Amino acid sequence: MSRRHLQLNQKERKKRKFMVVVDENPETEMAMLYAAERAKKTDADLVIVYIIEPAGFAHWMDVDKIMAEEGESTARDYLNIASEKIRNFCDIETETVILYGQKVEQIMNHIEKDDAIAILVLAASASKSGVGPLITMLMKGALGTFPVPITIVPGDLTYEEIHCLS
Repeated sequence: MSRRHLQLNQKERKKRKFMVVVDENPETEMAMLYAAERAKKTDADLVIVYIIEPAGFAHWMDVDKIMAEEGESTARDYLNIASEKIRNFCDIETETVILYGQKVEQIMNHIEKDDAIAILVLAASASKSGVGPLITMLMKGALGTFPVPITIVPGDLTYEEIHCLS
């Protein structure tokens, strides 16, 4: 993975983007709102990404297809609700993206494809059991060579703390 994100194309002067990965976990909301507030305060754009991982029922193609369709419907519904929540929280519009595959691989591919993405925002689990599977996967593999800075937002922040920190 190249460091082209750090070498902004001076001719194009693209507006930078914050990218936040979301799912149904409760801590995701705080990371999403933090990213939205930071994007607004720094005149950046916001990309909300929902990743649908493979169901693993390839030997039952009909089941796999139904699960993929349900996953896409869930993702669209969640992204619509998230976009509305962000508009109400800090009056910023979002770009929404649904990706399919393994989370770390899809995150890295999307960042590579969109060179305006300058910061990845992730939610840390508020539970005592650990930071969460996505952050753990990144720490084990790609963290040292990741193409953009990663901001990890504690999952137990309040709305007021989000406003103060961003």
